[in-house]
Amino acid sequence: DGVESMQGKVLAEKMNVMKKIRKVINNLVNLEFDGVESRLSEIKGDLSSLGDNLSDYPQLAYKHLGILSQEYSEAYILFNVLTKGGFPSPKDVDVPLEGYLLGLGDWIGELKRVFLRLLLEGRISEAKGIYLSTRDVVFG
Repeated sequence: DGVESMQGKVLAEKMNVMKKIRKVINNLVNLEFDGVESRLSEIKGDLSSLGDNLSDYPQLAYKHLGILSQEYSEAYILFNVLTKGGFPSPKDVDVPLEGYLLGLGDWIGELKRVFLRLLLEGRISEAKGIYLSTRDVVFG
């Protein structure tokens, strides 16, 4: 069956992309920004390629691309908030709206990890800076 065959091919690619996204998020939580923007671009290309491969299999596209769009959005939003002090629009992130909205709900948890890490390390002024720079984004 063509769907089962494609499912097997896509699963490995999906796991590879997910690993890349998790690595980017871990770098961001550790405030390691070198190369993150280029890796986000690479991941976006991977998502586009995967979407192209699944164009004839909408049931698989929804299943596999949904979580990847969510995780990519989370990473993209966190990167923009931490490095650019701004909040990207759904158009900027360029994923399906559902993935963007789910990522929007997740990125704040990663920001909390950054903030708590800085506090635990005694880096109070840096934690305060992150709080002040993201306060308006989070609280309006």
